[in-house]
This record gives sequence, structure tokens and C-alpha cells, in this order.
Amino acid sequence: MLLALSPAGAAAVGFLLLREQLTVRQQAAIALVVLAGAWSVRRAGRPAALEARPDTPDS
Repeated sequence: MLLALSPAGAAAVGFLLLREQLTVRQQAAIALVVLAGAWSVRRAGRPAALEARPDTPDS
């Protein structure tokens, strides 16, 4: 997850310390990277047995 947050952290440092401006495209790219990292961490925490479980209960 930390690797997914590094673009956002670098953008924040550039904005606060260097007064750099981000375009809308760059902001969207950073948001997508962070969302993809969060999604992959969430998916990695699920056991495979829960995903392959049938909808009907065992009798």
C-alpha cells in the first residue's frame, strides 16, 4: 500500500514545498494509482475459499 501512496506523497511535497501545480490528468492518474493499490490490498486479504463458495448452504 505504501508504494501506491508514493505518487500522492510526492505530489503533496511538490505542491507544498516547490509550489508545483498538477493538471487534472495528473491528479486523476494519482487517484487511480491510489485506488488500485487500495483495491489490491483489499483483494489480497480475502481467502480463496470465500470467493469460490457456492450460494447454496451445505446440507
